[in-house]
Amino acid sequence: MLGLARVEITGRVLGVLLSAEVCVIVAQTVIGLAHPAYGHLSFATLSPAALGSHGFGTFGVLAVVAVLGFVGFEQAPVLGEETRHPRRTIPAATYTALGMIAIVYAGASRAMAAHNGTSRVVAAATAQGPGLLFGLSGNAALNQAAQWLFVTPLFAAALAFHNAVLRYSFALGRENVLPAALGRTGGSNIPKAASLAQSATGLAVIGAYALAGAPPMQDLFFDLGTTGGLGIIMLLAATSVAVIAFFARDPRGENSWRRLTAPAMAVVAPTSIAVLAVQHYAILLGVPSGDPAAWVLPGCYGVVAAAGLSFASTRMLPMLMSSKTSSAVSMARACWNAIQRTVSTPATAFYDVTVTEHSSRSFPDRRL
Repeated sequence: MLGLARVEITGRVLGVLLSAEVCVIVAQTVIGLAHPAYGHLSFATLSPAALGSHGFGTFGVLAVVAVLGFVGFEQAPVLGEETRHPRRTIPAATYTALGMIAIVYAGASRAMAAHNGTSRVVAAATAQGPGLLFGLSGNAALNQAAQWLFVTPLFAAALAFHNAVLRYSFALGRENVLPAALGRTGGSNIPKAASLAQSATGLAVIGAYALAGAPPMQDLFFDLGTTGGLGIIMLLAATSVAVIAFFARDPRGENSWRRLTAPAMAVVAPTSIAVLAVQHYAILLGVPSGDPAAWVLPGCYGVVAAAGLSFASTRMLPMLMSSKTSSAVSMARACWNAIQRTVSTPATAFYDVTVTEHSSRSFPDRRL
């Protein structure tokens, strides 16, 4: 129901849940830092040397988990058509989200390590799981509130993901990349078809795991969650390539930092992380190196990428055939341009949403 509501309604719900969660985490963090193990704060857990203590390759594994914790900050441009001043609002929301996430994560992690002691924090985390954070204060009421708020953020995260996915589906539906029905709006100009399709897909996946009797926390939440984190890294790299390709055709008045330098950096870093993660994917899943899941799960992205490139090639086939291209070189160049136009769709959506200011009361019938 909230997925079919306007963005300001879901925003208020998410805002209330997020504010309560952050307040409790901050309280737990402050109390945990104020009562460190052995009576003093140790900075051993902050040493960068620990990142490579088990080989540099594990850095990619850790980066996937870290990126998964930040997933959601990039969805602000998706809501650009529902903001009155996207050029100003979208960057502010993105940077604010990144800053808050980093501070809360860093503070809570530091508090748990300090409160339990460097030598005991790993064993405590293994034994207690999420309870490690809940017990920092020693206050029963605050600990109980933290446990309740462990449930509500899961709901908030699911709602946030739902909003992002349905609006991506809506944009791709209007581009005819996905079925055109997903690009239509219902009452109050809400992408109703995309919302219902996303809900049905999620229900089907959960139902399949339930019928199979698979452990939900391990097989559904962790394995698919971390695989999703790898997918986000790949998408960030691919979208950065699309940004470079998009602005190469038309700079639109943007400086070289925005249209070339920053996107190029955003290609190199995620690509490097993805390569390291795939090479050590068994470690990420916690399975033996020969386990099929270690290559099947990341291999799914290769299948999807091949299908996408095939679609991009065939999408413009009628145009290519009608142009009566005579030489093989010209045909290859035309095919590449068709693929490039399709792959650049995310960049087009990102740019036009964030630079065009219009009313938040409608979804205009044009490219995002």
